[in-house]
Amino acid sequence: MDKKLVRSTSDKFLAGVCGGLAKYFGIDATLVRIGAVLIALLIQPIGWMLYPALWLLMPTDNGGPSGLAQLTDWVKQSNRR
Repeated sequence: MDKKLVRSTSDKFLAGVCGGLAKYFGIDATLVRIGAVLIALLIQPIGWMLYPALWLLMPTDNGGPSGLAQLTDWVKQSNRR
């Protein structure tokens, strides 16, 4: 079985990180979202840095780029102007 940790493009609220984690672990995305909020509130500052870090590292489930690649492309395009 070839499971990959990817961001969801169909089950997303912000960037699809929690939807992707839920699919990877086979649990409800709402539980992952609640867990993410609790972690962000209770484990400071690591908790609130975890979501952006995962967004930067995880590619999308449709073969799209990771958040870091998207951010890099956006910066390159804005420098051309």
